[in-house]
Amino acid sequence: MAATIAWKGHGRVSNADSTTGWTALKISGTGGGPAVAAADGYIEGNGSIGTTANKQRVALYFDIGSGNELDFSGGGTEEGQLVYIWANFLAASLLNNQTAGGLGIFLESSTPGTGQYHLWYFDGADTYAGGWKRFVLDPSETVSASAGTAINLASVRYFGMFADVGASTAKFENLNVDAIDVGTGLRVYGTGTTDDLMGDILTDEATNRYGIITSLNEDNTALELLGELDLGDAVGTNAATLTDVDKKIFAGNPSYYDGTSVTTSVPLTAMSINCVGNATGATSITIGKKVGTGDTASGRNGYTIVGNATYTVGIDWDDGNVNTNKWYGTTFELLGGTLSWSNSSTHELIGCTFNDCAQFDPVGAIIMRDMTFVNYSGSADGALLWNENIDIQKSSFIANTRGVEHPSSVGTPYGYTDMVFSGNTYDVNNTSGTAITINKSGTSNPSTYDTGQTSVTFTGSVPITVTVVNAAGTAITTAAVRIEEADGTLVAQGDVNGSGVYSTTYGGSTPLAVTIKVRSSSSGETRYFPVRTSGTIASSTGLVTTVSMTADDIAA
Repeated sequence: MAATIAWKGHGRVSNADSTTGWTALKISGTGGGPAVAAADGYIEGNGSIGTTANKQRVALYFDIGSGNELDFSGGGTEEGQLVYIWANFLAASLLNNQTAGGLGIFLESSTPGTGQYHLWYFDGADTYAGGWKRFVLDPSETVSASAGTAINLASVRYFGMFADVGASTAKFENLNVDAIDVGTGLRVYGTGTTDDLMGDILTDEATNRYGIITSLNEDNTALELLGELDLGDAVGTNAATLTDVDKKIFAGNPSYYDGTSVTTSVPLTAMSINCVGNATGATSITIGKKVGTGDTASGRNGYTIVGNATYTVGIDWDDGNVNTNKWYGTTFELLGGTLSWSNSSTHELIGCTFNDCAQFDPVGAIIMRDMTFVNYSGSADGALLWNENIDIQKSSFIANTRGVEHPSSVGTPYGYTDMVFSGNTYDVNNTSGTAITINKSGTSNPSTYDTGQTSVTFTGSVPITVTVVNAAGTAITTAAVRIEEADGTLVAQGDVNGSGVYSTTYGGSTPLAVTIKVRSSSSGETRYFPVRTSGTIASSTGLVTTVSMTADDIAA
């Protein structure tokens, strides 16, 4: 079976298969009046609408009709929705440059004319090489150029594109416009093709051309996201069983020239993935493959989801109605938006990596194993938000400004099991306002915390190994070792073994500065001058040191 694909929002304004309702307007220039024609080249349906831009700026737009106006204003029916338009200019090299308004979106609420228009500059000869492109705009964005009465966002009636070739001569139909939609993205539900969710979406895209998920390569493994993608049905009562493997998804970066600078054409949060469900139909999502079981499990064959430096791409893994949600072997990169999960101990996030992302907030008890958090750059919180019922083990924190944030002290002491830290500015950031204790076990090695916040005490067993040798490097087998804190409090003591080694473990707070005292002056044996030296019991490696003793020839 294949998943069901549905549009989020108002829907299709025009499929551009008929010239009915379409008008071509010469806004400026010396060319003759443009004509509307049904174009042979199209990307959706069985046709597109075309006109010729020749020594002129031309708009090609569709009239949805009186009484059908769309309300994009605050509180309006279409508030927050975007305008998506397919367009193709067949003589791209003739266009004005982007900042001069070569190619872009035309919207109007009043009757269009040479003295009544609103334009948004998207592309030009310097930014566009030709071919079908899905242009997307939030109508509330600053207008690049206009004339006449200000557009009324509560009553938008005319939708289309414009092109400007300046004084250039064009002898053929060059501006083609196809399907126009108003909304925010896609909903995907039903039973999808096993391990090919994105394949189902692309199959639908070949017919409906929504332009939210499009392929970037021939084998359809690299994709672009240009809006919201809902996995599951939060509008109706449909069930969803969706699985997929081995896809790379890149967030789009739509932009336009607003008359002053090139900027974003839609809200910064416009690109997102949301796992949703409902109270009636069961929702199950699985991305990637699980490897192994239990606490040693990992993942493979998942997604790579890549954001960008412009848009704050986010993922919400559960709206509270997702029955099963399991992501394995997936990399999240450059995602600057909200990254959150809900409280469900049946959900799994295993063998995944967050690289240069915003803080991940698992909210509740999802099972996390073999996780990697790397290159987090936030200055006030941490790569991972540690909630009171978190379930995470066997994970790594590498090169972050701050690794784990503790916003609460209710559960102190907190247990870290095989939580490995390296290269972080601070391993832990305690923002609770109350001192906490972290108990380390296994390979866990956090040792630093942000001293600008509340204190953290690290406890746990780390090894102590003191090797005693003489000047020649030969083991001394008769030495006694005593390790003390600065105030003389005993940390550990004992005799070396037959290899000259004293070993034990320390389970107190680390790092700890200590004094190491070694004596060997037994009767009948070679006697040595006592040694007193300093050392540190580190949070990760404990204390490993070698003490060299000098023979006491007088005592001997």
